[in-house]
Amino acid sequence: MSSDTDNGVVEEPQEPAPPEYEQGAEPTPPEYDPGTEPLPEYHGELSGLESILHARMNSSATLSHDDITWDLETWRQYAQIYPPSTKSWDERDAKENAFAASSLFLGINLGKDDVIAFLIENGFVTPNTKLAEETPLLRAVAKINVRVVKQLLDLGAEKDALGSASRYYDRDEGTVHVYRTPLQHAASLGHLVLVKLLMETYHCDDSIVAPDGQTALRLAAENRHHEVVDYLPSRRSGGFQRWKHTHRKSLRRTKRAMSRIVDFLKFFCWSVPKFLLWDIPKNTIVKPMIKGCAWCWKNRKDFGPWCKHELLNLPGRVARFGKGVGKGLAKIPRGCWDFGTKTLPRWVKKISIWLWKLVSERLPKALSILARWISSIITSSAKAAWNVILKILSLLSTVVEAVISFLRRVTLTDVWNGFVEVLKAVFMTFPKILLSWIKAFGKTSYKVLKALFGTAGKILWYFAFALGWVIIFIPRQLWKIVKSFGESFMKASHELRVWLNPKAR
Repeated sequence: MSSDTDNGVVEEPQEPAPPEYEQGAEPTPPEYDPGTEPLPEYHGELSGLESILHARMNSSATLSHDDITWDLETWRQYAQIYPPSTKSWDERDAKENAFAASSLFLGINLGKDDVIAFLIENGFVTPNTKLAEETPLLRAVAKINVRVVKQLLDLGAEKDALGSASRYYDRDEGTVHVYRTPLQHAASLGHLVLVKLLMETYHCDDSIVAPDGQTALRLAAENRHHEVVDYLPSRRSGGFQRWKHTHRKSLRRTKRAMSRIVDFLKFFCWSVPKFLLWDIPKNTIVKPMIKGCAWCWKNRKDFGPWCKHELLNLPGRVARFGKGVGKGLAKIPRGCWDFGTKTLPRWVKKISIWLWKLVSERLPKALSILARWISSIITSSAKAAWNVILKILSLLSTVVEAVISFLRRVTLTDVWNGFVEVLKAVFMTFPKILLSWIKAFGKTSYKVLKALFGTAGKILWYFAFALGWVIIFIPRQLWKIVKSFGESFMKASHELRVWLNPKAR
């Protein structure tokens, strides 16, 4: 045995060394691009304090409608984070004001009276804070929430303040707000409980006239809320303002019609004659003659040699012209023969085929279209005449009943309504039927001319349509003026009847 073994040392067998690491041997992982895979977002609806804070920070976000969000304790927590500002409403941040106003109106929509009281009492909003020209009290009336109406009035809301009850778009005035008092809006909705509450408990003024002339009584009458009409006292105010509000639209239509008539007359009586009698002669005759005379005067030294040259070339030109005339005369007999033996028979054949199709196919089709139009005229005119007869008979029956019963079963209002129905049948229904005849004639004539002459018929129809449009343009505008004045007169007569009977429906 060797000495190493004797000493207790055992040699371990040698293992192969690991391979040396070479840089670049393994591919490096791709760099992470945060734009390729968006991080997941949370799309759930927020609630509670988170919803309030999110809506305050983000103007496009809306408050949640759940009970946790509209719990009074949640809004107290919000007040600890964002206490109400000590500045006046106009000096506050516009974003903060918008959030506070929208929260108040949403609370009114949901009927959260405790949160409404918290926002007002702690100075976040006032009971008269408007949102898009609408007052909180007007919104509560629109929601027909008696409890919130009482709460806002007790908190100091102006009982007779005008606010925007609705709005509409007018092409001349843009967005137009319809202003109403709370009492007027309640009367227009026909809610008798709210009307009595506002009148008896809070003593709202029913004589206030809105900017368009409406009063609480007239709004209830026009919307046929008979119980409210019977409850409210008679008021004759606002009649002229209501007529003026209606007349302004008629006046605008009249002004537009008159402006179109002036533009039409200016174009055809001034612009067209000026173009034909002045602009065209000026630019095609006068100016070229002036330029020609100026050129001749400038080149007057060369005028004599030019005339001499032209006179020398004149005999040759005359000879060439005579030779051309002779050749043309020599071709006349041959051309007459070709026309009589080839061209004329071909034309006669085409005309005969066209006439045959016209008589056998197109004319019957056109006559059937015309017959349908005449039949529709007879039917509609008979219905219109019968409608007028029925209205007159109904009016006579109403008058007789009123006389017999001494106005007990039939009132003067019923007689007036019958008379108005007769006027509508004569002056509104019949003109509409006449207008429908004219429109139907336009379509019928187009179909008839198309059936008879094809494309040429359509061209002829469009030409006649343009000519007819020019002819009836002024009468059509005059009719608009007459119609506008008629509407104003009818509105004035209606207001006269209302003045005689303030509670007339």
